[in-house]
Amino acid sequence: MKINYRPIRDSDEEIGSQLIQNLYKEHPGIKPMTMAKIRNTSDILRLHPDLGAILVIETDNDIAGYSILINLYNTASRNSG
Repeated sequence: MKINYRPIRDSDEEIGSQLIQNLYKEHPGIKPMTMAKIRNTSDILRLHPDLGAILVIETDNDIAGYSILINLYNTASRNSG
């Protein structure tokens, strides 16, 4: 089985949104996940790739999952030690 990670494409939007919704159905957070939140996050990351990215995980050219990577910089760790 070949596993590939790639940036999400516009054509992946529907299945990507379904995968995100499925995660929150299985593991609900404090606030419900909505399609508006998913679209907003996707739009922000598309417009500002320096903030992070949404990756699609493919196995044998079928989408098997996703990963949302958010870039953070912790200044506290720089000052410790």
